[in-house]
Amino acid sequence: PFDSAVTYLQKKVEMGAEFAITQMIFSAEPYKRFVDACHKRGFNIPIIPGIRILSQAAGAKNMSEKFGVPIPRQVISE
Repeated sequence: PFDSAVTYLQKKVEMGAEFAITQMIFSAEPYKRFVDACHKRGFNIPIIPGIRILSQAAGAKNMSEKFGVPIPRQVISE
């Protein structure tokens, strides 16, 4: 599922990138799968998980829709 993102990052590494920051995440499992997929491709730069402070549920939902990142129910509730 991460093939296109891993390929894109691999091209950046080949062009000299020394680290990467992911889009915002709310769960460690997708981040771990992404990092593992990068390592399987043979590059091992620091990959920092993107974070964002959520202060309001409505704002979090808007960000979730804008960036296509699901927010776990445990993080926000109606």
